[in-house]
This record gives sequence, structure tokens and C-alpha cells, in this order.
Amino acid sequence: MLQVSYVSRSNEPMSAERLLQLLLQCRENNAAIGVTGMLLYANQTFLQVIEGEDEVVNGLIDTILQDPRNAQVPLLSRTPTQSRQYADWTMGFEEVTDAALKDVAGLKNFAASNFN
Repeated sequence: MLQVSYVSRSNEPMSAERLLQLLLQCRENNAAIGVTGMLLYANQTFLQVIEGEDEVVNGLIDTILQDPRNAQVPLLSRTPTQSRQYADWTMGFEEVTDAALKDVAGLKNFAASNFN
């Protein structure tokens, strides 16, 4: 099993409707191929973690890297794992906002505008 995290930059801002469409598509696609993970979004920037069988995750990462909607996609980690960290989420989602960050210990000087 493999867990991969990466950051991607959208070529254009995402409306709430487009984010919802993307999330629903991710959840449907991931459920079909046995992938779990989480997705954060702010300032045209996504932080995503996906996990599943090695071949499936590698194939999905290849697809993401070739997606023309992304301007940049640096991989942060590629880690073999024995168990899923997000086993209950076909794709957990959170939009990063100042309100969401306010109560996170250690992020007192971090705002949503810093998420990029």
C-alpha cells in the first residue's frame, strides 16, 4: 500500500460549485478504485493525500500530473504504508479559511492567505 501527498495549483480560482463537483467526482472515482484520502483547498492551492494499492495510486498520480487544470504539482511524499490513515474517507475535504485555522495549535500567525 502507498500514501502520496502533493500540492497542486489550479490554473484558475475554484467556485464553491466547481469545488463541490470536483469533490463528488473524486469521491465516486476513488470509491471505484479503492483510494482513500483527504483534500484541502485555499487560494487556488490544493493539498491532497491519497492512499491505496501501489499500482492504483501511481496511476492516479500520473493522471493528476498530466491534468491541464493544474499549473504545478510538486510531490511532497511517497510513503509505503501498512494501513490507511484516511480509511473512512473516499475523499475528506476542507476549505482552508482564517476561521478554520484560528483554533489550530501552533498556527497563530498562519492565515488562509499563507496557504499556497
